[in-house]
Amino acid sequence: MRIIYPFLALYITSFAAETGGTIFVVGESKTLITPDNAEWTFVIHAKGKTIEDAAMEAQAAQERMMARLDDLKIPRGALLAEGMSQGPSWRSDQGQRVPDGFFSRRSFKLSISNLELYGAITEKFLVYRIHQRIKRPQSEPKSC
Repeated sequence: MRIIYPFLALYITSFAAETGGTIFVVGESKTLITPDNAEWTFVIHAKGKTIEDAAMEAQAAQERMMARLDDLKIPRGALLAEGMSQGPSWRSDQGQRVPDGFFSRRSFKLSISNLELYGAITEKFLVYRIHQRIKRPQSEPKSC
């Protein structure tokens, strides 16, 4: 919760009309407020041997994300696509920059004003996505 300190300035004009004078009050008050909006920003980052492979992987991940949001009854209007980029990936090999396939990146912002959805997003959507990423099989280590 946050506490805001609004500065209060009152002009009482009705009194001024009746008495010919003006009262000017300056002060401070404290108000306890509760959040009424929540936002998350996240990225889908996919790799592939070709740019088409990377784009198809990113699209598949986005479709899985949308299906999960639908399952949790998160309104589609809460999700905003913020950007997309794709291009070659690089790695370093003995100080040299070497091509390493392609990437496709999509960024999103999820914004809600119905905070009853907060738990579903943090506990069932984002944690689920992290768990899926960790469970994803990694390539076998290369021997030297």
